[in-house]
Amino acid sequence: MSLARAARDNGLMALREGNSSGAIAWLERAHRLVPGDRNVTLSLAVACLGQTDERAADLFREVLTNGGLREAWLGLASALVRLGDPRGAADALDHALRRTAPALGIEGLADSVVAALGLPGWCGLPGSGVPVVRAAPGVNVAIRLDGHRIAGRLPKKAWTTARLMTVMAGDSHLLGSPIDVRSIACVEGYVEPSGDGLVGWAWHPHDPETNPTLTIRDSKDQIVRRLVATDEDIVVASADGLTRPRGFRVPASRFAGKTGPFRAMDWDGVDLQGSPLNPSHAARLTPVPVLQVVPSRLPASMEVPREVAVVIPVRGQPATALACLESVFSGGSDIARVIVVDDACRESELTQPLDTMAEAGRIRLIRNRRSLGFPASANAGFEVCPDHDVVLLGSDTLVPPGWLERLRKAAYHAPDIGTVTPFSNNASIVAYPAPGDTGATPDLGTTIALDRMAQRANPQVPAEIPVGVGFCLYIKRACLNAVGLLRADLFAQGYGAESDFCLRARQAGWHHMALPSVFVAQVGDASFSSSGPHLRARNEQILERLHPGYGGLIRSFLVGDPLATARRRLDLSRWRASRPRLSASVLLITHSDGGGVERRIAAAAAKYRSEGLRPIVLRPVRDADERYSVLVGDGPEGGFPNLRFKLPEMLPALLRLLRSAN
Repeated sequence: MSLARAARDNGLMALREGNSSGAIAWLERAHRLVPGDRNVTLSLAVACLGQTDERAADLFREVLTNGGLREAWLGLASALVRLGDPRGAADALDHALRRTAPALGIEGLADSVVAALGLPGWCGLPGSGVPVVRAAPGVNVAIRLDGHRIAGRLPKKAWTTARLMTVMAGDSHLLGSPIDVRSIACVEGYVEPSGDGLVGWAWHPHDPETNPTLTIRDSKDQIVRRLVATDEDIVVASADGLTRPRGFRVPASRFAGKTGPFRAMDWDGVDLQGSPLNPSHAARLTPVPVLQVVPSRLPASMEVPREVAVVIPVRGQPATALACLESVFSGGSDIARVIVVDDACRESELTQPLDTMAEAGRIRLIRNRRSLGFPASANAGFEVCPDHDVVLLGSDTLVPPGWLERLRKAAYHAPDIGTVTPFSNNASIVAYPAPGDTGATPDLGTTIALDRMAQRANPQVPAEIPVGVGFCLYIKRACLNAVGLLRADLFAQGYGAESDFCLRARQAGWHHMALPSVFVAQVGDASFSSSGPHLRARNEQILERLHPGYGGLIRSFLVGDPLATARRRLDLSRWRASRPRLSASVLLITHSDGGGVERRIAAAAAKYRSEGLRPIVLRPVRDADERYSVLVGDGPEGGFPNLRFKLPEMLPALLRLLRSAN
């Protein structure tokens, strides 16, 4: 990562100095080293504009695969104009203007695209609320807000009530219409206690030039303070460096005589990440040290298995949430109720189908009046099915056939099992192919195929883990009744509430198991956006204060990695399933430092494939004990991180694997 950072910094310096060729050379190197870094990719795309516009267009599209960033849409439009594709440029501009506020200086680009195609004009909606409308001379324009004609500035309340603004010339939309008002006004942010009150940050990701307006309320819903976040000097570490936050601070004196917890909310009454909270709450946490071995204090008699309720909190992402529900319905089970907790969703694309499912009796629907966060929503689901075991299921998951019956069977393998968690591509300590590795994002077909291979590879009984993971957590009702609900008062929107529950259960003698024979996919983790890392860090600190030794417990588990064998078996199953019917394979042996050598490996692999050979890449990897193993990959992209062979003791096993590939 240090090599990539140095290359990026050198490239940005060259770009500021107007040295395009130098910037491209450095940023290309950084992009090869960290291909998933959107900041690097966007910087390289900007450097390529006017130099290699086809490359610039490809890079802007690469950025857009991970979200609709305004700068990427505008950059793509600029590149396509240079490439003589005004229609493609218009499509890119249309995407930007419909969902984001118009950027400063956009007029020249938009005017040229509209003129080239003979369009009647273009429009946009900045945070000021005054629509930007540029129409051709003589063109009459009508502006409507949710069907009602308006003139001039948007009414202030429209930001909280309106959905679409249309700008029409006769029967034709101007470029950029209809405009998604709520998308432009949406706020991301984070708040936490400080030594003197509250401190936090917020921004409009689709209108970064506008300072966000926030409200602080007490437990009685009384306003403590209204404020505008204005501090642009705040430094916020974000995943890709593209966040443009505004900081704010509320001194402790403002909370005198007020009752917490307090809520920090955006203009729409939605809590910032970390809210609700109490400035002095952390000081009142009672620590319970983590025990390395917990003797069972539970009766030895086997409990009769209960029926199961699948509890799914939903907040947004309609397509993802509906795909999750369809996979649950098609997963096949006659022992489950499906309880959906709508955490104040705004999208009709989700709320209307949920209403239809509830009316048809497919789900029980609970609808929060305002957003309460993942833990509180989960608790609401738990409480309406007091006689059932529960599965806490994230709305960004896909489940395979038979998943629930297998989890239930594992939960009743022993009377003191409290929770069971399956494998997933994105599930911290139970992640496959590696702990903490998000892995590739599977679709439903891939999920089902991986689950079938997991069943064949790992038919053994569950393996113990220190805590379960909340993306898909089977909880026996006896455990839930003994331990209590998730602690929504401490963990706000999420991150850590399930770990705290499992640690409390551990103290009461319950055990937590992973089930490597079930694979449940996660297809998204975007609900926390740029504020997610900050909420995660805060809640990890709360976990460590509540349960001293928790971090060491997890580290010890990862070093020992009792799930390594199960991951290796699944990798071997996938290796065999992916073996093409070719006459022979060829070995490519390389180092593990990345860079330009990877291009040579990729070119060689492509050449061998074209000749009917299977390329197999061997490279060294350093293990936790500082020794090296040989990592086997199916081509330069790898894909089998658990096929590691420590030499010399595992040389016979490595040779058997390679001989099986001819």
